[in-house]
Amino acid sequence: MDLLFMNIDLLSLTSEIGYVEDGVYIPDENCSETLTQINELVDEDDDFGSTRQQLASSNIFETDLLPLLEHQNGEDTIFEPLIKFLSAITCPLSIKQEDKVHTVNKKIMDKHQENFKRYFARAVYWVRVREQIEKGLNREFTKTLKDVTGYSFNLVRNLIDIESEAAYERTLCCFADSGIAKLIQFVGIEEQLNIWHLHVTEIIYSLYKDIMQESLVVDTSMDP
Repeated sequence: MDLLFMNIDLLSLTSEIGYVEDGVYIPDENCSETLTQINELVDEDDDFGSTRQQLASSNIFETDLLPLLEHQNGEDTIFEPLIKFLSAITCPLSIKQEDKVHTVNKKIMDKHQENFKRYFARAVYWVRVREQIEKGLNREFTKTLKDVTGYSFNLVRNLIDIESEAAYERTLCCFADSGIAKLIQFVGIEEQLNIWHLHVTEIIYSLYKDIMQESLVVDTSMDP
């Protein structure tokens, strides 16, 4: 999508997230508010994923969001809208109508998400997400904390679920090397954390769905 056709308000917001200084990404003074406004636009996205397509075309995923995730200092005011947006933009686009327009737009968004998975194939990004999940599990439970932790789990599930042969092995390595694999295993067996068990089940299913689907195929070659 050509940026000349991008919503002017959206284009303006994407330039107000932050900037790089001496190799370190510095969030803009109004970074949290900007991300919140972007999330509001994403929440109102249409069936074609127009807003998410425009945001993906602006390249902020790799130029702003991931550097912000890597260099953010743990400020909840920034991480909450950041992780919500990352979770939303990596979520697959659902087709409500099986027509050509919807199908084409889904293919476009699927291609963007393949790139997201490839860009995310660095262990440091997974470590940052793991750290935030651990923080959430170790702090007093609040609605905001629940949302942030839930978005973090959703992001992990989405990234694993995105189909991309090019990034598949690297993603699994990052999943293991970052410590998220062990954390997911711990959460899955800890009774006191049962509020997160559904998230864990979804992540495990995304990891092993191909294997499970193959195991369900009935070999009829020997049938009479």
